[in-house]
Amino acid sequence: QPLPVLFTGLLLTACESPLPPPPASFDDRFRSADANQDGRVSRDELADYMAYHLFYKRDANRDGELTVQEWWPDADVKERAGFDRRDANHNDILTLKEARLYSRSDPAIDQTIKLADKIGDGSASWKEINAYLGTH
Repeated sequence: QPLPVLFTGLLLTACESPLPPPPASFDDRFRSADANQDGRVSRDELADYMAYHLFYKRDANRDGELTVQEWWPDADVKERAGFDRRDANHNDILTLKEARLYSRSDPAIDQTIKLADKIGDGSASWKEINAYLGTH
């Protein structure tokens, strides 16, 4: 099931980069994703965090841009199509801004928040996310 993969990014670390790395601990990652510091992660906050994490992890040469090779080495037609959907200006370079815009339109983000959000306010607390991860 692909939905737990979205929150998996909250638990991973990556290599050095000119972009600040995601925090090491889950608690710190949650606080980093919670951009407005209200104790809950909204769908847009989760989308932005996941885009950043994925971007950071794949930016092999640490130049702040992703090529198709960095996106998916030896990309086949399916992986190339995923890159092209995110590359809004179709210049074969994916920027963090483009990655965030795409992530904010991803229905999997809505689905993930919906599954984790037990009180039904459209966001997920640290406790709700931990409970969701524990069941998936």
